[in-house]
Amino acid sequence: MTPRSRIVWTSVGIALSIGLPCVGTSVVSAYSDSTQHSNASLHALLESVGGVLAILVAAILVFERHNTGDRRHHLTWLSAGFAFMGVLDVMHAATVDPNTSVWLHSMAVLGGGVAFALAWTEDRLFSKRFEPVLPWAALCLATLIGIATFAYPSGVPEMIQGTRFTSSAIALNAVGGVGFLIAAVFFVSRFHLEYDLTDW
Repeated sequence: MTPRSRIVWTSVGIALSIGLPCVGTSVVSAYSDSTQHSNASLHALLESVGGVLAILVAAILVFERHNTGDRRHHLTWLSAGFAFMGVLDVMHAATVDPNTSVWLHSMAVLGGGVAFALAWTEDRLFSKRFEPVLPWAALCLATLIGIATFAYPSGVPEMIQGTRFTSSAIALNAVGGVGFLIAAVFFVSRFHLEYDLTDW
């Protein structure tokens, strides 16, 4: 792959990952009034589908590592992140309490972002023996967080005040967002070093 092709592919990736969400947000903001046209059922459906897809992606990555002997250790961190986000987002879709809903989704973003960012470590944090357990550990941790949230909703930090997010909610999502950006830099770097389109 020529340097020019790598630049083109990188530019397309950035445009899709940043441009499309911005356009989508703008369209929704322009043509809907969230205070009058919110559709809780549709929101729950979309979140559920997204959560299930994330869990399926995690399973595919685990299968890929185990059955093909793929030596890309960062796939383990990705599968852990997808599993963590998927479980919590499904639970987020199942709750009707606004504060609990924001808490579960914020924790999903935080955990997913941190796991994705740890792709930089490859296999340096844990022994190869522990590595296959990591996605399962993430899935179990997310399940425990969800169960504890439903069992003790009074223990959930305040995530919203009126129609605004609290500093806690903003902090959780900001840390997770930074983690995703760090992971993006990792994959762009790998793409330029190894020219592997799967990193793109």
